[in-house]
Amino acid sequence: MKVYFDKKVLVGFLVAIVTLVSLGIYSYKNSQDSILTSRMVSHTNEVLYRIEKLHSIHLEIEAELTRYVLTGDTTFANFYRNKINGAREHYMALFELIKGNSTLLQGIDSIRLLGMKKVELINHVISLRKNSRDSAQMVVFSPANRKLVNGINSAVESMQAEEKKTLDHRMTKNQQGVTKFYTTFLTLLIVTVFTIVVLFLLINMTLRARLQAEEALSRASEEIKSLYNEAPCGYHSLNADGLIIEMNRTWLNWIGYTRDEVINKIHFVDLFAPASKELYKEAFPIFKSQGFITNVEFELISKNGSALFVILSATAIKDKNGNFMKSRSTAF
Repeated sequence: MKVYFDKKVLVGFLVAIVTLVSLGIYSYKNSQDSILTSRMVSHTNEVLYRIEKLHSIHLEIEAELTRYVLTGDTTFANFYRNKINGAREHYMALFELIKGNSTLLQGIDSIRLLGMKKVELINHVISLRKNSRDSAQMVVFSPANRKLVNGINSAVESMQAEEKKTLDHRMTKNQQGVTKFYTTFLTLLIVTVFTIVVLFLLINMTLRARLQAEEALSRASEEIKSLYNEAPCGYHSLNADGLIIEMNRTWLNWIGYTRDEVINKIHFVDLFAPASKELYKEAFPIFKSQGFITNVEFELISKNGSALFVILSATAIKDKNGNFMKSRSTAF
């Protein structure tokens, strides 16, 4: 029995099969690329987390060192020892994460060298404080110590900027890949829409692969949100009027408010104690003009009336015309 095929039908059927196979291969490759990108994004987030932890420990030690010099609190020694051990753990974890990245390795080496000098200075301060508060205080507030603090902050900021640039590049590349995938997928879907049921079922399989890739991206996005909200320090943003437009969960827990009570409802100055309100009113216009502040201490009043002392650092986000848009601030 002979079977006859219309040439146009045969060509169309072969084109549909080739198109469908191509669709399957392309979708699988895209899903693998998306999974790889998600892993790379997670790696970058882990690097940023470790850098932030080292920075946080440095700021905490600096604040407690000042308090120790002023008060002579003997608990500083245990606090200092625990923080140094924690910093060592984060340093080793960060070192393993950035092997092969020469730029970040230079940055972490700078932090290590500056950290060693800082340890020597702190040990010297502890020795001096046993006999003279004034001598210890002169060292803590000396230009040499300020140079060390600024050096460590600069090294941390440089590493953060480099890694955030890497994160942005990876996210952009991933988005471009997803966009390219959607365009190609729709084109191939139109070609195969008139094929037999079996071909349509195979297309459905590729759709599931795409959904898996989207879920992987969604999980990566949730990890970024979790890193922001569960950070060990407070993050917030203010608009040009000083209204709180974003605040992470850590901050909200510190002050005892819910997100609905704060976001776009409370001006930051309303949370301050009277003395700090005057300092804030003077500092905020200067901050908007110069674009940054570093390690400014404020006293806040939480919802239950208790006092909360924080050290605030911030950078200003401006538009292309240099107009202030919002702040990005951290509090410890």
